[in-house]
Amino acid sequence: MRRIGILATFVLVLAAAPAGATGIGIGVFGGASIPVANDLSDRGSIYGVRVPVSFSPGLSAEAFYAQSALGDVTEDFGGGITGTRDGGDMKSLGANVVFGMGAPSLSFHAILGIGTYKLEREGSEDIKKTGYNFGLGLGIAPPGLMGLSFDVRGEFVMMPTDETSQKFGNVTAGVTYKFFSTP
Repeated sequence: MRRIGILATFVLVLAAAPAGATGIGIGVFGGASIPVANDLSDRGSIYGVRVPVSFSPGLSAEAFYAQSALGDVTEDFGGGITGTRDGGDMKSLGANVVFGMGAPSLSFHAILGIGTYKLEREGSEDIKKTGYNFGLGLGIAPPGLMGLSFDVRGEFVMMPTDETSQKFGNVTAGVTYKFFSTP
């Protein structure tokens, strides 16, 4: 599955220019990943890379890779007995569609995405499923920094499992450099 994701990223980038793309870039991001309605993990960190392809000022697609290191959980079993459980690590590879509005220097955007998520915890079976994400963001592109932009995002990730789902809220900040752009 990883090979398919990497291949899809290369196809997206190579097909962008003939398809009328107005910009191609690369970006990095980092922040916090917070489990939602989940007592198996605690808040941890998330970081990753994005490859955005802009088709118009209000529409872009981006391939992404992200990795989270979730916090360990300490449980109290009573009688002074406690135990610590590994919070786990999550890796994801997927694609987002980003709908933007606003001026080029300040924009608001909505994000919808799909990807492959793999959650690994010590002492538990790995979970590898297709997951979905959506969120909102704010982008800033200072006029003096040609090709450089900054963004802040809040995203909700849901990975369905057999009987329930794993859910996470991600808050990230990132920087992107647009290395190909047409006016």
